[in-house]
Amino acid sequence: MKKLLLCLYILSLTACVRQQSTDFSLFTRQVEQIRQDYRNTGLALAIVKDNSVYYSEGFGNLTPQSLVRIASISKSFTGVGIMQQVEAGRLSLQDDVSTLLGFSVHNPLYPDTPITLEHLLSHTSSLNDTYSSIDDLNPALNSDYAQAYNTYAPGQGYCYCDYNITLAGTILERTTGERFDNCIRSHILRPLHIDGDYNLDSLDQKRIAKLYYVTLSDTTLVLTEATGAYNQSARFSPASGMKLSLEGLTHWMLFLMNDSIAVDMMRTRYPSYHNYGLTLLHSADYSDTVTLTGHKGGAYGMRSAFYFHPEEKYGFVVISSGALNSPLPAYADDEALRINRDSLYLPDGEGDTSIRVPLLRLMFKTLQK
Repeated sequence: MKKLLLCLYILSLTACVRQQSTDFSLFTRQVEQIRQDYRNTGLALAIVKDNSVYYSEGFGNLTPQSLVRIASISKSFTGVGIMQQVEAGRLSLQDDVSTLLGFSVHNPLYPDTPITLEHLLSHTSSLNDTYSSIDDLNPALNSDYAQAYNTYAPGQGYCYCDYNITLAGTILERTTGERFDNCIRSHILRPLHIDGDYNLDSLDQKRIAKLYYVTLSDTTLVLTEATGAYNQSARFSPASGMKLSLEGLTHWMLFLMNDSIAVDMMRTRYPSYHNYGLTLLHSADYSDTVTLTGHKGGAYGMRSAFYFHPEEKYGFVVISSGALNSPLPAYADDEALRINRDSLYLPDGEGDTSIRVPLLRLMFKTLQK
């Protein structure tokens, strides 16, 4: 951890030098064209190469220091928090969640099959997002608790589910004796010098970026501020509530890329489309030949993503404050981008056509040149 902190400190000093020595003028033109096609309100982008920040820039209403609720990328912070406790011997990935929470957490169709901590972090618990409160899962408090479960046995199926991470966050609180946001702050954010938090009240309010829903009404562009984006809920939302800047998310990616605690998190637990590990997934959607590790997030008009190659030490970070869900490439056509649109604007394996998809592909192509 100490060596990594030194690495991150050096990166913070050298990032601007890297940019000054490289010509990103074509890349910037291409990014601006994508922004126009998506009617984007703001972007923050970073490229890491050889374990160093190669590029970091903001567009529109975002800067590299703007704080944004990064949605589902938040899960990886909860995952690392749990893995720290596993590393310290206070938890095991094979621990029965029933024992950890103090009441029966069993799929009623498979009452003899325990749901483990590993099942929660890999979305293989058989739970779904019917409920969001811990009490709703307790048979003694909710007679309809069975609705929270899918029909397959724990470990035998995959369902991406925020509820899994809400439970993991509660387990982290009980194990450490610390409130969830305080735990993440003291064990992860402060040691890594990452400027972010699950608790909105702990952040510089002037740096909180506005998020927007961007839609079309006939041919009229409509921007609606997502006023509910920063509401505190579900015990600071372990699955989606982290507020972070581009700089913070880039440093977080570097940590995951380099620290041994993330190695087991990257190992695939279930071969679904996501090839999910423990709060990290694998995707080949952004290159024809390379599979990257990371996560994406989306809520309240915001779209985010970070993906990296742990062996070759490069990666990409995208944060968008608002954009159309699909491009409308009908005006201000840039010749340099036009020849790439057919490949850049293809949907990913989930059918996602949001702005993060072409940007990740563009950054990958730019890095490979």
